[in-house]
Amino acid sequence: VEGASPKRLRGLLESYAARVARAPVGTRHNTLLAYGLAAYGLVGHGLSPEEAEAALLEAALASGLPEREAREVLRWAREVGEAKPLPLEASPPLPPRVRWAMNRRARVKGVGHE
Repeated sequence: VEGASPKRLRGLLESYAARVARAPVGTRHNTLLAYGLAAYGLVGHGLSPEEAEAALLEAALASGLPEREAREVLRWAREVGEAKPLPLEASPPLPPRVRWAMNRRARVKGVGHE
C-alpha cells in the first residue's frame, strides 16, 4: 500500500477524533467503532497505530464513553482495521457542483467543434 503524506494522515485522524468527541449519547460506541476502523485502516498508509489509539481514546473519553468500553472497541477496531487498509485516492474528489460545472463547460466547448 502506498503511503500518504503525514500531514494528510494527521488531518484525517484529527477529523475522526473530533467526530468521536462530539458523538451524542446513544451513538458514542458505534461512532468510535466506525472511526476506529477508518483510523486503523490508515496504518498501512503510514499512520502510527499508537497515534491513532491515543487520539481516539482521548476523544472517546471526552465524549463520555467509559475507558474500559473505549479500549475494548479500539482493540477490536485495530484488529479489523489494520487487516483492511482504507483506500485513499491521490487527492480528495471534487465536490459534485464543481464536477457538474466542469462537465458542463466541456460539453459547451465541444458543441459545434466536431
